[in-house]
Amino acid sequence: MTRMILVLGVLAAAAAAFGLFSCEKVDAVKKDIQKQIDGGGGSGAAGGAGGGEGAAQATPSATIQSYKDAIAKQDWEKLYGLMSAEFQRRTLAEVDRMKKVLASGSDAEKKAVVERIRKLGMTPEEFAQADADKLAVRELAQEVLEKSTRLPTAVRDVKGIKITGDRATVDFVDEAGATGTLKFVKESGVWKVGE
Repeated sequence: MTRMILVLGVLAAAAAAFGLFSCEKVDAVKKDIQKQIDGGGGSGAAGGAGGGEGAAQATPSATIQSYKDAIAKQDWEKLYGLMSAEFQRRTLAEVDRMKKVLASGSDAEKKAVVERIRKLGMTPEEFAQADADKLAVRELAQEVLEKSTRLPTAVRDVKGIKITGDRATVDFVDEAGATGTLKFVKESGVWKVGE
């Protein structure tokens, strides 16, 4: 597949050299080839121009850039939107678990949950009354700020991307020089951070 993409790129460049295509057309072909290499689907709503937020995440590289931007701006809602449906489901399940523990858990369970809630900057009463979706965003933000192993606080460099169907792994280096891997899943043509 990669060899065919490279051959197409060479043919497009040769065609431009002989005046068969304009420079703009060659640039468009090169961009489409790069999208294919990055794992995007080429032209269309998810892989090409005019796709809005979905187009921005048509490749794992684009999702990494959006991830970096969201963390830099502390835009936790945007970051939460970059997470896969399963990732979001698990975060919501954790919020629901914490609410249930507050309502009827043992003293030891309640103590641990109250400690976590205080790290979110809330009282147990505020947490119990708050919307679960908003709490899930706060929980994700706290996880990032605590420098969890599954969500890096910063991605300095991407070292490699491996795509297998609708799954991908991105090897990266963080700001301290440590290496890590993020998992991605493709949902409706958009690459999301998975687990």
